[in-house]
Order: sequence, then structure tokens, then C-alpha cells
Amino acid sequence: MALVGLFAAGMSADAEDGLGDLTIGDPAPDFALPGIDGKTHRLVEYKGGKVLMIFFTSNHCPTSHGVEARVKKLLADFRGKGLTFVAINPNHPDGLSVDELGYSKYNDGFEDMKKYAAERGFDFPYLYDGDTQSTAKPTVASPRRTSSSSMPSANCVTRGASTIPNMLTRRP
Repeated sequence: MALVGLFAAGMSADAEDGLGDLTIGDPAPDFALPGIDGKTHRLVEYKGGKVLMIFFTSNHCPTSHGVEARVKKLLADFRGKGLTFVAINPNHPDGLSVDELGYSKYNDGFEDMKKYAAERGFDFPYLYDGDTQSTAKPTVASPRRTSSSSMPSANCVTRGASTIPNMLTRRP
């Protein structure tokens, strides 16, 4: 499988701390992350669809909130067409500054993810990567860049191992 960047600003790799950008053909980073459903989710569990979209988002980010309606429309438009969707929160609540907390009544902690997802009507897996950031670090959603320039972002994992970075931000 490979990742395809869908929403994301261009960000540079910072190899010394494990941060990086995926490029065409890179393998998808494996993950084993807790979901708000009480289960541990792994990349291998999502091999069944034609495309897996991994959406990096957060509870506190106004830009993430702003794209939720578009994401829900995209999911409705592609329901039954082989698109599988997973949302991942790469933030730890201790990493937020005070000025970032004014946009939501929720922080980015795991328990608040459950409340936020219920309030927003999430009908897809919502996973937490804030403790280790093992999935976020090698992708475009750097945990140290929790601003509108890096969040939200989405990546697609394709069966053919082809990667097309920043697909939704490109012009045809």
C-alpha cells in the first residue's frame, strides 16, 4: 500500500526527529492505534477497499472543523464505491498552547475525542495517535505543526502502491 496526500500544505521533512513527507510510491506507515470504539485499529484491517483515506484531524482545530462538512459530503458521494475512511487525531492535549483552545470546548485528549465525535456525528473510525505520534510523524500531519498549515490533512492508501501527493489541492 502507498499513501496519497489529499489535503495538506507543503511541509519539509525533518529527518532527525522522525518527521517527514511521503512521496509517490512510499509505503504506508503501519499503525496500531486505539479507536473511540474501544478497539485497536491496524492498517492491515483496511485492505479490503479500493482506497483507504486516512484523515488527520483534531478536536480543537478550527480548520479541521471547517472541512468536516466537505469530508462528510465526500464520504456520502463515495459510499459503496470502495472508499474506506479512518480519522486520526495526532495531537496530545499537553502539546496545545492556551491560544489554541479557544476554538472548541474539547481538547485533543482521547476522552474528549469520544464526546467530539458523538456531537459531530462521526460514523467512521476515529483513532488516537497523540501519545506516540507513530503514524503522524512519517506523514504530512506533523504533530509539531498543529496549525492550519498542516491540519487537517488526508492521505489515501491505494492497492496498487501508487501515491499521488496533495491530490485535492492540485489543479487539473
